[in-house]
Amino acid sequence: MLQFLRKLFTKQRTGLLPPEKHDPRDYTLGWSFSQIFGSYTPKSESKDNDKGIGSRNQLRLNVCVICSGNSCKEDDENVQLDDEDMAAYLRSKGQLSVVGSSLSSYQKALVDRGVATRKTPIDYSQSWQLFTDKSKLSTDLADVASHKSKSFYKTHDLNKVLEEIDNGKVGQTGMAWYSEYNRTNNLGFLPYQSYAPTMYHAVKIRGYNTNHFGYKVLRVKNSFGKGWGIGGDFYVKFEDFNKFFGQFGVYFSSDMPKDALQVASLYEGKVIKSKTKPNCYLVKGGQKHGIQNSAVLMALGFSFSLIQSIEQYEVDLLAEGKLMTMDDVPYQNIENLKQIIKSSSDKEKLKKIFGDYPMLFT
Repeated sequence: MLQFLRKLFTKQRTGLLPPEKHDPRDYTLGWSFSQIFGSYTPKSESKDNDKGIGSRNQLRLNVCVICSGNSCKEDDENVQLDDEDMAAYLRSKGQLSVVGSSLSSYQKALVDRGVATRKTPIDYSQSWQLFTDKSKLSTDLADVASHKSKSFYKTHDLNKVLEEIDNGKVGQTGMAWYSEYNRTNNLGFLPYQSYAPTMYHAVKIRGYNTNHFGYKVLRVKNSFGKGWGIGGDFYVKFEDFNKFFGQFGVYFSSDMPKDALQVASLYEGKVIKSKTKPNCYLVKGGQKHGIQNSAVLMALGFSFSLIQSIEQYEVDLLAEGKLMTMDDVPYQNIENLKQIIKSSSDKEKLKKIFGDYPMLFT
Protein backbone atom coordinates (compact mmCIF):
# COMPACT_ATOMS: atom_id res chain seq x y z
CA MET A 1 0.00 0.00 0.00
CA LEU A 2 2.82 2.42 0.86
CA GLN A 3 4.53 1.82 -2.49
CA PHE A 4 1.21 2.35 -4.30
CA LEU A 5 0.65 5.67 -2.52
CA ARG A 6 4.18 6.80 -3.39
CA LYS A 7 3.59 6.05 -7.05
CA LEU A 8 0.17 7.68 -7.04
CA PHE A 9 1.50 10.84 -5.42
CA THR A 10 4.53 11.37 -7.61
CA LYS A 11 3.91 9.73 -10.98
CA GLN A 12 2.31 12.84 -12.50
CA ARG A 13 5.46 14.87 -11.86
CA THR A 14 7.78 12.93 -14.14
CA GLY A 15 7.07 11.53 -17.63
CA LEU A 16 10.19 9.81 -18.95
CA LEU A 17 9.74 6.30 -20.31
CA PRO A 18 12.10 3.56 -19.04
CA PRO A 19 15.51 3.21 -20.72
CA GLU A 20 15.24 1.99 -24.29
CA LYS A 21 17.32 -0.56 -26.14
CA HIS A 22 20.10 1.11 -28.11
CA ASP A 23 18.79 2.72 -31.28
CA PRO A 24 21.47 2.75 -34.03
CA ARG A 25 20.16 6.20 -35.01
CA ASP A 26 21.38 7.49 -31.62
CA TYR A 27 24.99 8.46 -32.24
CA THR A 28 27.42 8.21 -29.35
CA LEU A 29 30.54 10.32 -28.79
CA GLY A 30 32.95 10.95 -25.99
CA TRP A 31 34.12 7.66 -24.55
CA SER A 32 37.64 8.14 -25.97
CA PHE A 33 38.34 10.86 -23.41
CA SER A 34 38.66 8.52 -20.44
CA GLN A 35 39.88 5.58 -22.52
CA ILE A 36 42.79 7.43 -24.13
CA PHE A 37 43.32 10.80 -22.47
CA GLY A 38 42.17 10.25 -18.88
CA SER A 39 40.06 12.78 -17.01
CA TYR A 40 39.09 16.12 -18.50
CA THR A 41 39.97 19.19 -16.42
CA PRO A 42 37.24 21.86 -16.37
CA LYS A 43 38.45 25.26 -17.57
CA SER A 44 36.69 27.25 -14.85
CA GLU A 45 35.80 26.86 -11.20
CA SER A 46 32.16 27.34 -12.09
CA LYS A 47 30.26 27.37 -15.38
CA ASP A 48 26.54 27.94 -15.94
CA ASN A 49 25.08 27.95 -19.46
CA ASP A 50 21.42 28.40 -18.49
CA LYS A 51 20.23 31.71 -19.93
CA GLY A 52 17.22 32.04 -17.64
CA ILE A 53 14.83 32.27 -20.58
CA GLY A 54 12.02 30.47 -18.80
CA SER A 55 11.30 28.52 -15.63
CA ARG A 56 8.91 25.58 -15.96
CA ASN A 57 6.65 23.85 -13.46
CA GLN A 58 5.07 20.84 -15.11
CA LEU A 59 2.75 20.34 -12.11
CA ARG A 60 0.93 17.02 -12.63
CA LEU A 61 1.62 16.66 -16.35
CA ASN A 62 4.02 13.91 -17.46
CA VAL A 63 5.91 16.21 -19.83
CA CYS A 64 9.38 16.40 -18.28
CA VAL A 65 10.97 15.29 -21.57
CA ILE A 66 9.49 18.30 -23.37
CA CYS A 67 10.19 20.71 -20.51
CA SER A 68 13.85 19.73 -20.22
CA GLY A 69 14.38 19.39 -23.98
CA ASN A 70 12.84 22.74 -24.89
CA SER A 71 14.78 24.38 -22.06
CA CYS A 72 18.01 23.08 -23.63
CA LYS A 73 16.95 24.22 -27.10
CA GLU A 74 16.06 27.68 -25.75
CA ASP A 75 19.59 28.10 -24.45
CA ASP A 76 20.97 27.07 -27.84
CA GLU A 77 18.82 29.59 -29.73
CA ASN A 78 18.06 32.28 -27.12
CA VAL A 79 14.30 32.16 -27.75
CA GLN A 80 11.25 30.86 -25.87
CA LEU A 81 9.77 27.67 -27.33
CA ASP A 82 6.29 26.18 -27.20
CA ASP A 83 5.92 23.07 -25.02
CA GLU A 84 2.32 22.54 -26.12
CA ASP A 85 3.29 22.50 -29.80
CA MET A 86 5.93 19.83 -29.19
CA ALA A 87 3.57 17.81 -26.98
CA ALA A 88 0.85 17.87 -29.61
CA TYR A 89 3.31 16.80 -32.30
CA LEU A 90 4.73 13.89 -30.30
CA ARG A 91 1.23 12.74 -29.40
CA SER A 92 0.18 12.88 -33.05
CA LYS A 93 3.10 10.57 -33.88
CA GLY A 94 2.25 8.14 -31.10
CA GLN A 95 5.45 9.09 -29.26
CA LEU A 96 3.84 10.77 -26.24
CA SER A 97 1.21 9.19 -24.03
CA VAL A 98 -0.29 10.12 -20.69
CA VAL A 99 2.67 8.39 -19.00
CA GLY A 100 5.33 10.26 -20.97
CA SER A 101 7.83 10.07 -23.83
CA SER A 102 11.47 9.20 -24.50
CA LEU A 103 14.55 11.35 -24.88
CA SER A 104 15.30 10.02 -28.35
CA SER A 105 11.74 10.70 -29.57
CA TYR A 106 12.10 14.33 -28.53
CA GLN A 107 15.54 14.71 -30.12
CA LYS A 108 14.40 13.09 -33.38
CA ALA A 109 11.39 15.43 -33.48
CA LEU A 110 13.74 18.43 -33.40
CA VAL A 111 15.69 17.00 -36.33
CA ASP A 112 12.64 15.94 -38.38
CA ARG A 113 10.33 18.88 -37.71
CA GLY A 114 11.52 21.50 -35.21
CA VAL A 115 9.39 23.30 -32.63
CA ALA A 116 7.31 26.47 -32.58
CA THR A 117 8.27 29.73 -30.93
CA ARG A 118 6.24 30.36 -27.80
CA LYS A 119 3.85 33.24 -28.36
CA THR A 120 1.64 33.02 -25.25
CA PRO A 121 2.17 31.82 -21.65
CA ILE A 122 1.73 28.07 -21.17
CA ASP A 123 -0.83 26.74 -18.70
CA TYR A 124 0.52 23.58 -17.06
CA SER A 125 -2.64 23.17 -14.98
CA GLN A 126 -4.56 21.92 -18.03
CA SER A 127 -5.51 18.30 -18.41
CA TRP A 128 -3.13 16.14 -20.44
CA GLN A 129 -5.74 15.84 -23.19
CA LEU A 130 -6.01 19.63 -23.58
CA PHE A 131 -2.26 20.24 -23.26
CA THR A 132 -1.50 17.81 -26.09
CA ASP A 133 -4.54 18.43 -28.28
CA LYS A 134 -3.89 18.70 -32.02
CA SER A 135 -5.24 22.25 -31.94
CA LYS A 136 -2.00 23.21 -30.15
CA LEU A 137 0.06 22.32 -33.23
CA SER A 138 1.50 25.46 -34.81
CA THR A 139 0.45 26.17 -38.39
CA ASP A 140 3.47 28.45 -38.94
CA LEU A 141 5.64 25.74 -40.46
CA ALA A 142 8.40 28.18 -41.41
CA ASP A 143 8.76 29.21 -37.77
CA VAL A 144 8.72 25.58 -36.63
CA ALA A 145 11.38 24.60 -39.17
CA SER A 146 13.60 27.51 -38.12
CA HIS A 147 14.15 25.70 -34.80
CA LYS A 148 15.19 22.35 -36.23
CA SER A 149 18.42 20.67 -35.10
CA LYS A 150 20.83 19.30 -37.69
CA SER A 151 21.58 16.27 -35.55
CA PHE A 152 22.16 15.11 -31.99
CA TYR A 153 24.32 12.67 -30.09
CA LYS A 154 24.54 11.23 -26.62
CA THR A 155 27.45 10.45 -24.34
CA HIS A 156 27.88 8.36 -21.21
CA ASP A 157 31.22 10.01 -20.39
CA LEU A 158 31.39 12.73 -17.73
CA ASN A 159 34.55 14.05 -19.37
CA LYS A 160 32.69 14.75 -22.61
CA VAL A 161 29.84 16.40 -20.68
CA LEU A 162 32.28 18.73 -18.94
CA GLU A 163 33.96 19.61 -22.23
CA GLU A 164 30.61 20.45 -23.83
CA ILE A 165 29.69 22.63 -20.87
CA ASP A 166 32.98 24.48 -21.37
CA ASN A 167 31.96 24.86 -25.02
CA GLY A 168 28.78 26.64 -23.90
CA LYS A 169 26.38 23.70 -24.29
CA VAL A 170 23.65 22.29 -22.06
CA GLY A 171 22.55 18.66 -22.10
CA GLN A 172 19.33 16.70 -21.67
CA THR A 173 19.44 13.54 -19.59
CA GLY A 174 17.25 11.09 -17.70
CA MET A 175 17.32 9.34 -14.35
CA ALA A 176 15.35 7.07 -12.08
CA TRP A 177 13.01 9.05 -9.84
CA TYR A 178 11.79 8.26 -6.34
CA SER A 179 9.46 9.83 -3.80
CA GLU A 180 12.58 10.54 -1.72
CA TYR A 181 13.60 13.02 -4.44
CA ASN A 182 10.64 15.30 -3.83
CA ARG A 183 13.05 17.54 -1.97
CA THR A 184 16.81 18.07 -1.76
CA ASN A 185 18.98 18.55 1.30
CA ASN A 186 20.36 21.97 2.24
CA LEU A 187 23.28 21.59 -0.19
CA GLY A 188 21.00 20.69 -3.09
CA PHE A 189 21.85 16.97 -3.15
CA LEU A 190 19.32 14.18 -3.68
CA PRO A 191 19.47 11.17 -1.32
CA TYR A 192 20.61 8.53 -3.82
CA GLN A 193 18.35 5.45 -3.94
CA SER A 194 19.18 2.05 -5.39
CA TYR A 195 15.93 0.08 -5.16
CA ALA A 196 14.00 -0.68 -8.34
CA PRO A 197 12.40 2.54 -9.59
CA THR A 198 8.76 2.87 -10.63
CA MET A 199 9.29 6.07 -12.63
CA TYR A 200 11.87 8.04 -14.56
CA HIS A 201 12.44 11.74 -15.04
CA ALA A 202 14.14 13.99 -17.63
CA VAL A 203 16.22 17.01 -16.56
CA LYS A 204 18.72 19.51 -17.96
CA ILE A 205 22.41 19.65 -17.08
CA ARG A 206 23.11 23.38 -17.09
CA GLY A 207 26.65 23.66 -15.73
CA TYR A 208 29.22 22.59 -13.16
CA ASN A 209 30.92 23.87 -10.02
CA THR A 210 34.27 22.50 -8.88
CA ASN A 211 33.89 23.89 -5.35
CA HIS A 212 30.28 23.50 -4.20
CA PHE A 213 30.85 23.33 -0.45
CA GLY A 214 34.01 21.37 -1.19
CA TYR A 215 32.46 19.06 -3.80
CA LYS A 216 32.85 18.92 -7.58
CA VAL A 217 29.30 18.87 -8.94
CA LEU A 218 27.08 19.15 -11.98
CA ARG A 219 24.31 21.72 -11.69
CA VAL A 220 21.00 20.25 -12.88
CA LYS A 221 17.80 22.13 -13.69
CA ASN A 222 14.48 20.49 -12.84
CA SER A 223 10.99 21.32 -14.13
CA PHE A 224 9.17 21.58 -10.80
CA GLY A 225 9.37 25.39 -10.53
CA LYS A 226 11.81 27.62 -8.66
CA GLY A 227 10.30 26.68 -5.32
CA TRP A 228 11.70 23.14 -5.56
CA GLY A 229 15.29 22.30 -4.57
CA ILE A 230 17.77 25.18 -4.72
CA GLY A 231 15.94 27.69 -6.90
CA GLY A 232 14.61 24.84 -9.03
CA ASP A 233 17.98 23.07 -9.31
CA PHE A 234 19.83 20.18 -7.69
CA TYR A 235 23.45 19.04 -7.73
CA VAL A 236 25.13 15.74 -8.58
CA LYS A 237 28.71 15.00 -7.51
CA PHE A 238 31.08 14.12 -10.33
CA GLU A 239 31.67 10.69 -8.79
CA ASP A 240 27.91 10.00 -8.79
CA PHE A 241 27.41 10.83 -12.49
CA ASN A 242 26.95 7.22 -13.57
CA LYS A 243 24.72 6.39 -10.60
CA PHE A 244 22.22 9.07 -11.56
CA PHE A 245 22.55 9.42 -15.35
CA GLY A 246 24.35 6.30 -16.56
CA GLN A 247 21.23 4.49 -17.76
CA PHE A 248 20.20 7.23 -20.20
CA GLY A 249 23.36 9.15 -21.05
CA VAL A 250 23.34 12.86 -21.87
CA TYR A 251 21.98 14.18 -25.17
CA PHE A 252 23.44 17.22 -26.93
CA SER A 253 22.27 18.92 -30.10
CA SER A 254 24.90 19.15 -32.82
CA ASP A 255 25.55 21.35 -35.85
CA MET A 256 27.17 18.41 -37.62
CA PRO A 257 25.22 16.95 -40.54
CA LYS A 258 23.80 13.52 -39.76
CA ASP A 259 26.09 11.68 -42.18
CA ALA A 260 29.17 13.28 -40.61
CA LEU A 261 27.93 12.49 -37.11
CA GLN A 262 27.29 8.90 -38.15
CA VAL A 263 30.93 8.51 -39.24
CA ALA A 264 32.17 10.27 -36.10
CA SER A 265 30.11 7.98 -33.87
CA LEU A 266 31.18 4.82 -35.69
CA TYR A 267 34.90 5.60 -35.42
CA GLU A 268 35.03 7.54 -32.15
CA GLY A 269 38.28 6.75 -30.32
CA LYS A 270 39.74 4.90 -33.32
CA VAL A 271 42.48 5.70 -35.82
CA ILE A 272 41.38 5.92 -39.44
CA LYS A 273 42.93 6.54 -42.83
CA SER A 274 41.64 6.82 -46.35
CA LYS A 275 41.95 3.77 -48.58
CA THR A 276 43.73 5.99 -51.10
CA LYS A 277 45.88 8.30 -48.92
CA PRO A 278 48.48 7.63 -46.19
CA ASN A 279 47.43 10.26 -43.61
CA CYS A 280 46.20 8.85 -40.30
CA TYR A 281 43.69 10.51 -37.98
CA LEU A 282 42.41 9.94 -34.46
CA VAL A 283 38.64 10.47 -34.34
CA LYS A 284 37.76 12.35 -31.16
CA GLY A 285 34.77 14.50 -30.29
CA GLY A 286 33.40 14.46 -33.83
CA GLN A 287 36.65 15.66 -35.42
CA LYS A 288 39.58 13.99 -37.17
CA HIS A 289 42.88 14.79 -35.51
CA GLY A 290 45.96 14.21 -37.67
CA ILE A 291 48.71 12.13 -36.06
CA GLN A 292 52.16 13.65 -36.56
CA ASN A 293 54.12 10.44 -37.04
CA SER A 294 54.34 6.75 -36.15
CA ALA A 295 56.01 7.54 -32.81
CA VAL A 296 53.01 9.58 -31.69
CA LEU A 297 50.67 6.88 -32.98
CA MET A 298 52.38 4.24 -30.85
CA ALA A 299 52.69 6.53 -27.83
CA LEU A 300 48.92 7.03 -27.95
CA GLY A 301 48.55 3.26 -27.59
CA PHE A 302 47.82 2.29 -31.19
CA SER A 303 49.59 -0.07 -33.56
CA PHE A 304 49.47 -0.08 -37.35
CA SER A 305 47.21 -3.13 -37.25
CA LEU A 306 44.55 -1.06 -35.44
CA ILE A 307 44.28 1.56 -38.18
CA GLN A 308 40.96 1.29 -40.00
CA SER A 309 40.86 2.09 -43.71
CA ILE A 310 37.66 3.82 -44.84
CA GLU A 311 36.41 5.61 -47.93
CA GLN A 312 37.89 9.03 -48.70
CA TYR A 313 34.46 10.67 -48.71
CA GLU A 314 33.93 9.44 -45.12
CA VAL A 315 37.22 11.00 -44.04
CA ASP A 316 36.23 14.24 -45.78
CA LEU A 317 32.97 14.41 -43.81
CA LEU A 318 34.85 15.00 -40.56
CA ALA A 319 36.07 18.47 -39.61
CA GLU A 320 39.81 18.91 -39.17
CA GLY A 321 40.89 19.02 -35.54
CA LYS A 322 44.21 19.71 -33.81
CA LEU A 323 47.30 17.85 -35.01
CA MET A 324 48.26 15.25 -32.39
CA THR A 325 51.91 15.59 -31.36
CA MET A 326 53.93 14.03 -28.55
CA ASP A 327 52.82 16.95 -26.38
CA ASP A 328 49.26 15.60 -26.58
CA VAL A 329 50.16 12.12 -25.36
CA PRO A 330 48.93 11.51 -21.78
CA TYR A 331 51.63 11.65 -19.09
CA GLN A 332 51.08 8.05 -18.02
CA ASN A 333 51.56 6.85 -21.60
CA ILE A 334 54.90 8.66 -21.73
CA GLU A 335 56.02 7.10 -18.44
CA ASN A 336 54.98 3.62 -19.58
CA LEU A 337 56.82 4.10 -22.86
CA LYS A 338 59.97 5.14 -20.99
CA GLN A 339 59.84 1.92 -18.96
CA ILE A 340 59.39 -0.18 -22.10
CA ILE A 341 62.37 1.47 -23.76
CA LYS A 342 64.47 1.17 -20.60
CA SER A 343 63.84 -2.57 -20.29
CA SER A 344 64.15 -3.34 -24.01
CA SER A 345 67.03 -5.41 -25.28
CA ASP A 346 66.81 -3.79 -28.73
CA LYS A 347 67.13 -0.06 -28.04
CA GLU A 348 68.57 0.59 -31.50
CA LYS A 349 65.33 -0.53 -33.11
CA LEU A 350 63.36 1.72 -30.78
CA LYS A 351 65.64 4.66 -31.55
CA LYS A 352 64.65 4.37 -35.20
CA ILE A 353 61.04 4.94 -34.14
CA PHE A 354 61.40 7.32 -31.18
CA GLY A 355 64.79 8.87 -31.91
CA ASP A 356 63.31 12.38 -32.38
CA TYR A 357 62.20 12.32 -28.75
CA PRO A 358 65.35 11.98 -26.59
CA MET A 359 63.35 12.55 -23.37
CA LEU A 360 61.95 9.04 -23.82
CA PHE A 361 65.43 7.58 -23.36
CA THR A 362 66.26 9.40 -20.08
